[in-house]
Amino acid sequence: MFRRRKRTDSAGDPAPVTAETIARERERGMLSRVTVVPRAVITPASMPTFWIPRGETTTTPPVATSLSAPQSAHPVPRVRTPADDPGGISPVDRAARAARAAPENAAITATAPPVDSDVELTTHIPRRYALELPDGRLVPLDEPHTVIGRASHASPPGQAGTSVIGIVDPTRSLSRSHARVDRDASGRLSVHDLDSGNGTVVVSARTGHVHECIPGTPVPLAAGDVLSLGHHEIRVRRHRG
Repeated sequence: MFRRRKRTDSAGDPAPVTAETIARERERGMLSRVTVVPRAVITPASMPTFWIPRGETTTTPPVATSLSAPQSAHPVPRVRTPADDPGGISPVDRAARAARAAPENAAITATAPPVDSDVELTTHIPRRYALELPDGRLVPLDEPHTVIGRASHASPPGQAGTSVIGIVDPTRSLSRSHARVDRDASGRLSVHDLDSGNGTVVVSARTGHVHECIPGTPVPLAAGDVLSLGHHEIRVRRHRG
């Protein structure tokens, strides 16, 4: 049986297959079909991380970071140890200590004296207000109720807890009992229209909103608000007298 002798170079290694070698062998009739398989050229940049050059040794097995196994989508939980907690106390021991200390903490909280704030120790003074009449006079709202109307000899006298303010009105645009201003225990004010002929209007000093009073429905008042009664305007002022 005929066996073709393998060609070798001067160093004894198999001779590389080149285009010239293939053409020469084909002319000799030694080749009937040639399949060219490209040779992979290995360079240091394409070498894997675990590649060790020939002639070098290492004592630590290299780790192939580029070929590492994929991480699991569900990692296995690690068992906690006392070293994971401050002071080396496990969660079970910590819960047991907290349960034993709960009655002591409750007793300390129950016997602790209340802390008095400065607001609780301060005596609050109710705010005082006055009405600035069209002629410039300031009339303090000292009574819980103050009735405003047209001044006349027939004006009803003030009852207990009620004062009467009579305004000279040649135009007769005011009713004899036109509106009533009420003051509660905390000093807040409100106005009631007493079913007057020309109505009562409140102009807010803060928003500029105009509110027409409905008889029987109180409207809150604040410092700076204006009461429009007929052709007259009365302003609410803070009073410190």
